[in-house]
Amino acid sequence: FGGMLFGHLLATMFLLGAVYLLIDDDVSTRRLVASGLLAGAAVAAEYPTAVAVVVVVLFVFWKVRLRAGWFIAGGLPAAALLGIYHTIAFGSPLAHPYRYNVFSGVVADQKEILSEFSSLQFGNLARIFFSGRGFLVASPIVIIGLVGAATLIYRRRGNERALAVMTLGVFLALLGIPLFWGNPFGGFSPGPRYMTAALPLLAFGVVAAWRWRPVLTKFAVSLSIVTMGLAVLTNPLVDSYGPGGLGTWLGLAAEGTFVDSVFTMWLGAWGWLVHGIAVALCGYSLYGAWRSRGDFHMYPTGDSVV
Repeated sequence: FGGMLFGHLLATMFLLGAVYLLIDDDVSTRRLVASGLLAGAAVAAEYPTAVAVVVVVLFVFWKVRLRAGWFIAGGLPAAALLGIYHTIAFGSPLAHPYRYNVFSGVVADQKEILSEFSSLQFGNLARIFFSGRGFLVASPIVIIGLVGAATLIYRRRGNERALAVMTLGVFLALLGIPLFWGNPFGGFSPGPRYMTAALPLLAFGVVAAWRWRPVLTKFAVSLSIVTMGLAVLTNPLVDSYGPGGLGTWLGLAAEGTFVDSVFTMWLGAWGWLVHGIAVALCGYSLYGAWRSRGDFHMYPTGDSVV
């Protein structure tokens, strides 16, 4: 999900890094500062990520109590740089840049900055989950991650439960953005792009589901790879208000309509060979990571999930 011309993917990388540094039961001061720095960078890269960072801050306060001040301190440089940028670009460190944004062909009125996000639309919930590009249809691994996280909350205690609560909290916080917007997918995206930052954190739930329901989880993972792979190979940009999604991508694939990539632009049909080699190398790397998972501290031996 997300477009390369937006900050969703960069913000996602920063947020995932921030959470990763907080996984251990005993988090050092150095990790708290680094995690705060990454969380601040996530907000600077994509402003709506701030609602997810609020949830992470609550998790940090639960985990380390007053030492959470180090996390806050780590985020100050990003806040300072953002304030400088706002002052230069908009005249004030507290200026709201969205008032200068142009979307839907209309310049947002300065007195109604959030006019496009003014009313709760429950119909968007069905579109986000059940439409042709909804989570259940196009990315069922998301559903597995949510169920796995909920199961962790029920079955676990302490740090593992808190991680699962934080994961669901981030997901629900970012879910609020498309629920208040007329176009829940944020344009032509293959999914709700403003929720991109929440998706990698569902890995905690996926790992739990993989252990408890391996067959179902493997099926969901395989289906998600196929559907999102079709989107990338054909045309991930679908009509903002149409059903789009899986049906569109299957139709384009059946017609043999595939998008050009950098490789195919340079090499023509031979570019697909480069793609194949790249996929094979990635698969080999993932297999190697899986074989060495016992040495990776997130996946110790035993029944623990994180």
